[in-house]
Amino acid sequence: MIYRSVWKAIEQNLSVRFAALGVKDMMMPLLIPAALIAQEKQHIAGFSPELFTITHKGDQATSEFYWQEGHTVHATSEEAFNFARSMINEYSDFAQKLLCLPLIIGEKTPGERFAGADNSFTIESLMQDGQALQCGTSHYLGQKFANAYGTKFTDANNQKVTPYQSS
Repeated sequence: MIYRSVWKAIEQNLSVRFAALGVKDMMMPLLIPAALIAQEKQHIAGFSPELFTITHKGDQATSEFYWQEGHTVHATSEEAFNFARSMINEYSDFAQKLLCLPLIIGEKTPGERFAGADNSFTIESLMQDGQALQCGTSHYLGQKFANAYGTKFTDANNQKVTPYQSS
């Protein structure tokens, strides 16, 4: 199937790029309990989950679709912010060199950014009808999601602190 072959080539190329940055691939759970999604909504103003809700499984042969999403955790705000910026540059390089997409790199306005993000960076391409197509994003999340889930780590001073995140 061509779709799977294209996705496999994309996945392999991105995996090599991510490994060079010290990022390890992980498979995350496909099904996330609704209570965990609701927890994010309670702590992040404007957060509106954009996901598929499964109520039952029918006779459909396949319902899978592919996407790539990365989440990182950092000791400092600067590390997380810089990583988010570097990732949008990686996505841009990938999309331009491998997929031959002409792109514009930018930053979303506060009204456009991902709810809960301090900054959202984007790569966008112009379609034939003159509309922009968002081709990828990277977000600096600060500590909002870590605070929502009570995430802590032990720092170099042996203190439990809240990490900074990017997505």
